Amino acid sequence: MKRSIVCTSYKNTNFTRIVAMLLSAIVILGSLYLVPMQEVSADLVLNATISAKEANVRSSTSSASTLVATLNSGHRVMVEGEPIPGEMVTAYNSDLWYLITFVDTEGVQQSGYILAPFVVLDVAYTEDPAFEEMILDFPESYKFYLRMLHTQYPLWRFEPQMISLDWNTVVQNESGIGRSLIWNGRNDAWKSAHTVNDASLPGWQPNIADAYNWLTNQYVVYDAGGWVNASSGIIGYYMDPRNFLTDTQVFQFLKLSYDPALQNRDGVVNMLSGTTMASTQIVNSAGAAISYADAFMDAAITYNVNPYFLAARVRQEVVLGDGSFSGSASGNYPNYQGFYNFYNIGASSSTDPIALALRFAQSTSSDPAKNHGRPWNTPYKAILGGASWIDAGYISVGQDTLYLQKWHVIPIPIWGLYNHQYMTNIEAAASEATKLKSAYTCPGSLPLTEQVLTFKIPIYQNMPESRVPPPAKLGNPNNWLTSLSVEGIPLTPSFDPNILQYDILVSSATTSINVSAIKASTLSTVSGLGVCELSVGVNAIDISVIAQNGIVKTYTINVVRMDETQVPQFTTTYTVQGAYIRGVHEKQSINDFLATIIPNEGYVVELFDVTGAPKALDAVMCTGDIFKVKNAAGEQVNYYIISVIGDASGDGRINSYDLTIIAKYVIKELAFSGSSIQSADVNNDGRVNSYDLTLIAKHVIKVTPLY
Repeated sequence: MKRSIVCTSYKNTNFTRIVAMLLSAIVILGSLYLVPMQEVSADLVLNATISAKEANVRSSTSSASTLVATLNSGHRVMVEGEPIPGEMVTAYNSDLWYLITFVDTEGVQQSGYILAPFVVLDVAYTEDPAFEEMILDFPESYKFYLRMLHTQYPLWRFEPQMISLDWNTVVQNESGIGRSLIWNGRNDAWKSAHTVNDASLPGWQPNIADAYNWLTNQYVVYDAGGWVNASSGIIGYYMDPRNFLTDTQVFQFLKLSYDPALQNRDGVVNMLSGTTMASTQIVNSAGAAISYADAFMDAAITYNVNPYFLAARVRQEVVLGDGSFSGSASGNYPNYQGFYNFYNIGASSSTDPIALALRFAQSTSSDPAKNHGRPWNTPYKAILGGASWIDAGYISVGQDTLYLQKWHVIPIPIWGLYNHQYMTNIEAAASEATKLKSAYTCPGSLPLTEQVLTFKIPIYQNMPESRVPPPAKLGNPNNWLTSLSVEGIPLTPSFDPNILQYDILVSSATTSINVSAIKASTLSTVSGLGVCELSVGVNAIDISVIAQNGIVKTYTINVVRMDETQVPQFTTTYTVQGAYIRGVHEKQSINDFLATIIPNEGYVVELFDVTGAPKALDAVMCTGDIFKVKNAAGEQVNYYIISVIGDASGDGRINSYDLTIIAKYVIKELAFSGSSIQSADVNNDGRVNSYDLTLIAKHVIKVTPLY
């Protein structure tokens, strides 16, 4: 009998994106370092770097035109020609756009227009021996970006911070549940699908410590507002300092101590523009009315903390999109009226982080070193008290950059590693860097080219040779079914999302079946469902589930349409009854069973478990095992399912569990597949009832054996 496949389904076998990327060497002519042509496709010479945290590429020189792609800080592009006048974008005070060509994270070469302030053009670097000495301890993969910065800002200083931790170990630890979060609205490739138990194994069930539920396609929310665990891939991107060595993003490595020569009230005023703090006055500890800018300067002077950093942190934590305060700083949050927490200190991930922050602001400590001016029942006390807390808890213990306040990668007594992080949002340091830079470029400030700024940049052990890109935004990974069924016919084994092979037996009178399924994700597509015609013999019906990210999972239902005229090509002492072999005993070994099977000349027999895996010779026979006979050509000629009398559960034993499930079947609380019904029908009268239960019960308590 030839194997026939009469119901076919669409299979997408080519989801691979082909990227032709070449790396050219850095050419050094005399003392002139030319721009390295990194990450280059066959005809693409890269000559600029994205400097913004995120930058949209458009189809024309207008922010209203079609979005081509969104690029992240550090992405290398080719700028074609001079800047082009276009739509004025007030937020960035620019009407100049560049035409760029680039290879996106999916490996596709594209072109489009980008605002000029989002791009830093490569410049020629003339060797500076003193600067080369300064960056001597940086890996080569850092030096290109540092040289570009030095050429533009010759007074800036860069300090290597050697982190004595393995790169992969750090990323793994920062990926711990609840430790590094990202907004749920981000692409699914940037969200963690980590599960405590292996989600590829049959019987998987969600765990309270999972980041994702494959059955419901839901990411677990760890903080109010829809913050979920970030994927290790995007964590690696945000942790890699090489992605942020641009004139804007480098500010997340700026040392955060106060320097009166560089930081002043005008800079703070600039930081507060567009917010409620720009025009509102508060009362200081002496009862005098002052501006918010004055309050931040008082905090800077008192606690030696950079006031620009303090203002940037407040904007990041408690200022809403319209410039008003969130509940943490409004003074009127329910049950906490009259209390303020401008830095959201104590607002750990929870369903109501604002309440936690204000509970901290309301509380006090008997230890003056830990009290920090609480209770914070005025805005002034909250601004200064929060600065005191940040200095004592972070800056003075070595977490003196925005980067280190997000990524706890230096040992701190009591806290150890990875636990003492100001924010869980993995994008926070990058967001605050943009705000922090704006303070240094406010009207009246010295040009950045004349400012002496010091940046402390981490270097990890065993880092990748080149920068870590953000994961390709391929989308949702879920290719699961939560239900698969054939109308009127049970599957063997019972459906499980991680069991991919199923068997059913039908009579020769059954010429078609109707397959239906429920998918776990609405973003996936399913093929192979509906009515499938059957030929006599084995029909392999494939049901393919294609996740949004292109990964395919294929479930196969092997339908055996019986040929009642087939002749068993073996002899046995057991009863061959339709599609079943009956009479097998509890705990019977494979060897004992096979000893009773004599295949006809030229034929071989094979035994498989319910999942389709070959049975080991030292295993025992179980209800649901599959018995096949093949001819010399390897073609299947006989197909039967084993029925161990009394073993309705299919584990090869008869015990109280079998009694329980058979009882539920009798009272119609549980459905059985054909082989379980055969096993439960102990007296072989075609029915499963209380008499069968009685016979099995007597066997279990060793009154009357079944065999």
